[in-house]
Amino acid sequence: MPTANVYYGDGEIYSSLVPITHKLKEYLAGKLTCNEIILEENEISIRFVETNGEGMLGDVELEITAYEFPDRVKKQDAICHDIKQYIERECPAAGDVRVWLKLCKLGHDVL
Repeated sequence: MPTANVYYGDGEIYSSLVPITHKLKEYLAGKLTCNEIILEENEISIRFVETNGEGMLGDVELEITAYEFPDRVKKQDAICHDIKQYIERECPAAGDVRVWLKLCKLGHDVL
């Protein structure tokens, strides 16, 4: 299942992002749904990672890892752009947001 690491260097940004976590999971599930798979928000893992911010390109950087379904590969730039705009709109305190979508072959633990 897709994972999203949210890197930030300012505790105030973190405080502004936490309230939109559930809505962000819903949005990511919708954007990552493709011809091959339909995702629900409970299938997205979001992790907040505090960093010192040195060397970051944005105030918030979102790194999403998901399976490389062909439909996602075709739309990857649009997906990143849409997610960036969504976060900046829903959480203006996030500042400049950068988004990367890493598509690869994945395995996961299913119980």
